[in-house]
Amino acid sequence: MPTLQVPGSLNLPVVFDVGGLTTRAGFAGDESPRIVCPSIVGEYTDASCGTRRSAIELEALGWGQPDMSIKKVYSARFDEYDSCISRLLQHSYNKLGVVSSECPALLSDGLTSTKASRRRAAEIMFEDFGTPALCMARTAELAAISTGRTTALVVDLGAVSNSAVAVVDGQVWRNPAEPDPRGPDPRGLHLPTRARARAHAHRHTRTHTHTHTHTHTHTHT
Repeated sequence: MPTLQVPGSLNLPVVFDVGGLTTRAGFAGDESPRIVCPSIVGEYTDASCGTRRSAIELEALGWGQPDMSIKKVYSARFDEYDSCISRLLQHSYNKLGVVSSECPALLSDGLTSTKASRRRAAEIMFEDFGTPALCMARTAELAAISTGRTTALVVDLGAVSNSAVAVVDGQVWRNPAEPDPRGPDPRGLHLPTRARARAHAHRHTRTHTHTHTHTHTHTHT
């Protein structure tokens, strides 16, 4: 595997998106992530020294260690979750070849995250990794802004759940969506009543405007 070259200064912000299926990481300004790995951490005991170690990436997880335990981010217990996130972030920093204390970080924030979970994520970034600056933003907001829009309806058919999120002026609309745990099945996606009403009103307005314009043009001709 070729060595990743960091463009410009080491002070480029690092972007992390820890999802239920995969973890993605890269540098701000890149068009795509530089690292994509499963959001899975394997733990085993090194037979040569008896030390407890962790493994990330599918090849490492396929070593066949007899006592390897597999922990998935989306199904990890409360007492395992922070450890999984920390190891995935450390793995990403190592693969990117940067020092965490020298790079600002942008961390995506899931739809169902709480104030307590965001506070804990900030503690991990500042206390465990010593990041000099941190920005946390909702995944739906980042998705809309990445396409050059500040207002959009973001539909996410994820590996763990589906959701529809209204982003207005760059921010997630309050009570934006109802996450559905049935996985990537479009039939399992539920738009909340307010979002459906807004979408219907928008379509009705466009149809009315189009009809009025057509009639006016026809009469003028």
